[in-house]
Amino acid sequence: MYATGRQGATEGLHLERAGLRCDRRGRIEVDGDYRTAVPHVFAVGDVAGPPGLAATSMEQGRIAALRAYGRPVGVAWWRELAKALMTGDEDGMLKILVSPEDRSLLGVHVIGSQATDLVHIGQALMGRDAGLDFLVSAVFNYPTLAEAYKVAGLDAQNRLRDLC
Repeated sequence: MYATGRQGATEGLHLERAGLRCDRRGRIEVDGDYRTAVPHVFAVGDVAGPPGLAATSMEQGRIAALRAYGRPVGVAWWRELAKALMTGDEDGMLKILVSPEDRSLLGVHVIGSQATDLVHIGQALMGRDAGLDFLVSAVFNYPTLAEAYKVAGLDAQNRLRDLC
């Protein structure tokens, strides 16, 4: 299902046929994994309620897709960052070094324009326990190059999983 707008554009979708009901603003009640009252149906974004931000809706969609397919992580690549594609800055990169023992960030490499605006995020996380877990669960504004931290975090989590 795809519905957009500040309130869920659910009118005409005949949700009652799927066993779902909406409130007066077209929102469907969901749990923490964005699962509706019908276990195999998920809802995210404006149809699931506020805050109505693109970055938040994307994160909700990622979580819902992972839960729907029974997967704990996702994969993304730098060249898929919308901001990099918009600015034509596809040659930049962000790399994080993660401890497999405690999932803390050991180092950050940023190459490309706006590196000075990005590196401080990694520096702040280097003093935090389980910095990788923070990156994987955080919602970064969209479209920004800072979203590369989420991409790098998901990639690092996949690599750690493959080590085990």
